[in-house]
Amino acid sequence: PSSASATTNIEHPGFRRAPEPTHTQGDAMRITFILGGNMAGAIIGGLARQGGHRIHVVEHQQDKLDQLAADFGVSGGQALPERFS
Repeated sequence: PSSASATTNIEHPGFRRAPEPTHTQGDAMRITFILGGNMAGAIIGGLARQGGHRIHVVEHQQDKLDQLAADFGVSGGQALPERFS
């Protein structure tokens, strides 16, 4: 037997490949997060790395809001923006 290993691409019959991402810099979205905890911070970080999104955070703890603004350049406040009223 040969010692060289060959890689075989075997796909499950029900397997479908995910489509290629279609996000471009021109696809900016406005996104509002209600509360800026650990999970929101992780998602915001990923969106900020993609770039081009306008991110707003509603957070009642000013120190969390200030940190998210400093880290990711988000806007924010302690109440929902008027467009949600």
